[in-house]
Amino acid sequence: MKITINHLARMEGHASFIGALENGDLSQAKIITEEGIRLVEGCLKQKSMFDAHVITMRICGICPIVHNLAAIKAMENAMKVKVSLQTVKLRQLMELSQLIHSHAMHLYFLSLPDFLGNAVTERLGFW
Repeated sequence: MKITINHLARMEGHASFIGALENGDLSQAKIITEEGIRLVEGCLKQKSMFDAHVITMRICGICPIVHNLAAIKAMENAMKVKVSLQTVKLRQLMELSQLIHSHAMHLYFLSLPDFLGNAVTERLGFW
């Protein structure tokens, strides 16, 4: 018997599960992770380039900082802007803070209900 789950919730990105049962035992299990189409370019058409970083950072609620910085870097590359070492260091600090934010979001809101059960997380006030 083939088992297919086309969308796994509570994880960063998009994933599917494919498995197979033979005589009641799991004989195959595969998780497929994919990056979904974001269509960012379409959202930016006929917008000011100065709005790009604000628009792109709202595409993903888990990783807004990296989308923001990517848009800013794209504009800088297009205009051949060289940034200072201070700016580079600040961006590195922002990317590290994004890791903390992303991991905390993943643990407390995406994974914790699976480990503790929804009833426990509701009592803790997470939902």
